[in-house]
Amino acid sequence: MTIGQFVRVIGVLVVAVAPAVAQQIESKPKADGMIPATYRSYIVFDQRTDAKSPQNRTGKLHDLVTENNLNPVVAVFATKLPTGADDPVAKLVKRLKDVHAAHQADELGAFVIFAALDRDYVADAKADAAAEAVQAWAGSVQPGGVAVGLAKKPDGKEGDALTWGLAPDTTTVIVYNRMKQVKRWDLPADGLTDSAIDAVIAEANGMLKKK
Repeated sequence: MTIGQFVRVIGVLVVAVAPAVAQQIESKPKADGMIPATYRSYIVFDQRTDAKSPQNRTGKLHDLVTENNLNPVVAVFATKLPTGADDPVAKLVKRLKDVHAAHQADELGAFVIFAALDRDYVADAKADAAAEAVQAWAGSVQPGGVAVGLAKKPDGKEGDALTWGLAPDTTTVIVYNRMKQVKRWDLPADGLTDSAIDAVIAEANGMLKKK
């Protein structure tokens, strides 16, 4: 049994006993700009700590939003799996890696979640294959301080993707600090251009200067 399969078995047991009311969630980001909810994902790649460290989240279901708490964060949500080490998300992650390295004293958090599974990780039979593809991509990108996760894609019905206002075939980038949104981009699948990446990096650096 792989780590992913074990995680899914445990997750199914948890879901089976969870109260139905847990599915009653807010469907849009909050109007006041506060981050609407936590976001749980299966962590595919985590280079933030040594692989043997108990703090390393690779192979675990984890909430990166809660982990970062009130720290400044750049969150990336892509609703399609990566296509290569030079795809737009890879280009953004490489830039974020440099920003993170330059601002470790500011406790900058950065992560990308591929919200591309048909079902929750614990219930998706294709999750292991998707995780392997993302892991191979991350291995070629070497994201450093940018954690990489995998989660269910937006379906317009329930789940974290709905709570955060994600839409199919998009890439959403949110810069936030103290759990309040600073800037948000909702881009079409081909909208993460070099100029859009420049804008994200500029906003992140500007947020950190004000911190």
